[in-house]
Amino acid sequence: MRKIITLFLCFCINNSFSKDFLEVDEIVKKYPSKVQSLETISNMIKKDFISDSEKARAVYSWIAFNIAFDVAAANSMNSASSMAFSYKDEKEKKAKEIKFKESIISKTLLSGKAICHGYSMVFEKLSRLVGLESEIITGALKSDPSQIGQVNLAIDHAWNAVKIDNVWKFVDTTLGAGYISQKDDSFKPDFNGSYFFMSAEDLFLNHYPEDKKWLTINKSKLDFSKLPLYYRDYFKGNYEIFPKNGIISSATPNFHLEIKNLGEYDNAEFVLSSENKLTYLNNENKETQFDIPLAGKSGDYLTIYVNRKIMVTYLIK
Repeated sequence: MRKIITLFLCFCINNSFSKDFLEVDEIVKKYPSKVQSLETISNMIKKDFISDSEKARAVYSWIAFNIAFDVAAANSMNSASSMAFSYKDEKEKKAKEIKFKESIISKTLLSGKAICHGYSMVFEKLSRLVGLESEIITGALKSDPSQIGQVNLAIDHAWNAVKIDNVWKFVDTTLGAGYISQKDDSFKPDFNGSYFFMSAEDLFLNHYPEDKKWLTINKSKLDFSKLPLYYRDYFKGNYEIFPKNGIISSATPNFHLEIKNLGEYDNAEFVLSSENKLTYLNNENKETQFDIPLAGKSGDYLTIYVNRKIMVTYLIK
C-alpha cells in the first residue's frame, strides 16, 4: 500500500450487515494481540466459531485490530515489500515463495507491523489454518487525487479473496486496520469492517487487480481511471454521490451534484483546492441536488464533505 496524503478510502456494506459481526468482533478483541504462531489464533477461532463467514470475519478482525501499518517501511519501500529470487524449476520456485511468505509473516507477528503484502500474507495463512480457501490479489489502489484520470497506475497494493459457500468474497485488512494521518504521517488505528466481504462493485471503486480473473464485473482499466476518489466515510451514512465520473470539464459553468440519502439534518459542503475553504451547500429545503460554480477552475480538485466528513474528490480538467 502506497503512502498517501489523504485519508484512506472506504467502501462499506450496509450497517445492518456490519451488526451481524459485532459479536464476532467483541470476542476477537479478547484474543491475545501478540503471538509467536498463528496456530494460537486459529485454534481460538475454530473453538469459538462454526460458520465460515464468522471464521473469516474473526481472521479479518484479529489482523485489523492487532497489526499496525508500517509507515517507515512503506516510505522506504524496503526489501520486505518485494519478492525477487532465482529458481531452477517450479518446485524450487514454490518452495522459495513459501519461505519468503513465512519470513514476512514471522516479521509481522514479531513487530506487530506490516505493509499491505504482510497483511495479505497473514490473512491468507490464518484463513487456511481455520479451514478456508484464500488467495492474495495484487493490483492498484486509488488513494490520492493525483490518480484521477491516470490509466496506468502502479501495482502497489495487495488484498485477499476468501471462498465462502463456493463464492469468492473480497477483503482488505490493510485498509480495515486504520489510516495514515495527513497531519503527521503516522498510522492511526481505526478498525473498519467495511472492507470485509466487499461487493465487486464497491471493491472496484478503489481496487484494480493485476490478474483480470479477479475483475468479476464488466469494467475496464479505463473505467477505473475515470472514477473519482472515494474516502473512508463515503458509505457510513449510506450516501450515494453522483456523478460517478471523476473528471469534470472546466467548460462546465456549474457542476451538478446529487447526494442520495442526504438527511434533513445532514450538512453538505465543498472545497476547491485553489481556495482551501469549505463552502456550505444549502439543505434547508431537504435538497439533494446542488449546482456548484466552476468558472475558471481548471486544474482544481473539488472535494465534497457531509457533516464535515470527507466523501469524494473530483478533478476539474
